[in-house]
Amino acid sequence: MGTIRPTRPKSERHARRHLHKLLTRYTIRAWENYSFILVTDQVGKAGVVDSLPVDHMNQPYHPGGAMITAPDAEILAHTQIDKIQDEMIVQDLHAADIDKMRSHENYQLKTRQKQLFTDLL
Repeated sequence: MGTIRPTRPKSERHARRHLHKLLTRYTIRAWENYSFILVTDQVGKAGVVDSLPVDHMNQPYHPGGAMITAPDAEILAHTQIDKIQDEMIVQDLHAADIDKMRSHENYQLKTRQKQLFTDLL
């Protein structure tokens, strides 16, 4: 039987590591889809499970974090990862960046075989 992992980070260091993994995994999705990706997460305590002690490690807790990734997988903006705290990021996005990436000759939606998808439409 598998191990149940606690949802609450063991420390701020653990939360930073989790946040870094979370943020960097989404860059490839932006590149695959040639689109902007915006990732957000709650920060801090997320309520109380009545059946557990208030200070129990399985009380819901979120490490936070936010990131904006460009269609070419460049991280345009992200929250700091040194401390768990409320934070907001703002970034101007330009549709021309999507057009530039999607005009590439190997853009997957350009080269798909439409006849294979007729039953889905």
